Amino acid sequence: METRRTWLRRIGLASTLGVVGCQEGTTTVPRNDLAFGSPAFEDGGSIPERYTTDGPNRSPPLMIESVPDGTETVVLIVEDPDADDFVHWLLWDVPGARREIPAGLPVSGTLPEIGGARQGTNDFGTVGYRGPAPPADDGPHTYRFTMTALESTLSVEPGARRSSVRPAMDGMRLGETTLAATYDR
Repeated sequence: METRRTWLRRIGLASTLGVVGCQEGTTTVPRNDLAFGSPAFEDGGSIPERYTTDGPNRSPPLMIESVPDGTETVVLIVEDPDADDFVHWLLWDVPGARREIPAGLPVSGTLPEIGGARQGTNDFGTVGYRGPAPPADDGPHTYRFTMTALESTLSVEPGARRSSVRPAMDGMRLGETTLAATYDR
């Protein structure tokens, strides 16, 4: 079931891209949208402890619902805007035909299990996923999972930082969307 926030985001996407067809109570979104979610938490919900540094610190599962036509790869950047956009995960060159990013990916530069996708160095200084770890007295932090559809692969080596990944995406973006969730200690 879609949350109100997800539904509103889809409505916003439809109005931004142009509604293909409408009947009272329904909205049809063009086929060129980018949509993803997680079976582990809802957009606007709370990230379970198992996907944080307080638990096993596993990367969460993600489901890619749709990508724009012409998508060759997708990029995922996970940041904490409450900590100056602190990077928790950089994942790129995920094949555009892929519909699942499984939980618990290894912390390695290249991931043969998902078509040779690559992972970068997070702001903890390690390669791969590193989950939420807000200061205990800081209140809940929001974590943005931003997925971008690209028309090509990136010429960026495994282990790169955000400062190399973001500019490499310039001129190749076909769509972008964000899933946000919180964690509090």
